[in-house]
Amino acid sequence: MTQLSKRTHRSRTKRQKKSATDRASLKFLAQKHVSVAIAGLVRIMRTSNSDSLRVSAINMLLDRGYGRPPQSLDVAVWDAPSLPEIRDDMSLKELQAAYKELRNMPAAAIQLLRQTLIREEGHH
Repeated sequence: MTQLSKRTHRSRTKRQKKSATDRASLKFLAQKHVSVAIAGLVRIMRTSNSDSLRVSAINMLLDRGYGRPPQSLDVAVWDAPSLPEIRDDMSLKELQAAYKELRNMPAAAIQLLRQTLIREEGHH
């Protein structure tokens, strides 16, 4: 390691230690005010005229009291349908079959194919 890189590494390490210390002391200070913060959320929940403020306060209290509900993404993972091959030397019957295959694709699949083609064009 060169002299300059050693100095940079030491400087970075000091900043990281200072940052960790700052975070720990900030956490400690924040924890001293937890009861006041919770009381404030309860006050908002009980007295606010704004439904959105009350709902936010309720959600915050529930998150702190019981933890956040698990986040799940119910995403169906599927491969985009393959496009029928279209060549210059295809017969009329073969072209009609390919066209029919394209026409029978669900709209969601066609939209996905369009998005895929647009992305692929952007990468070239």
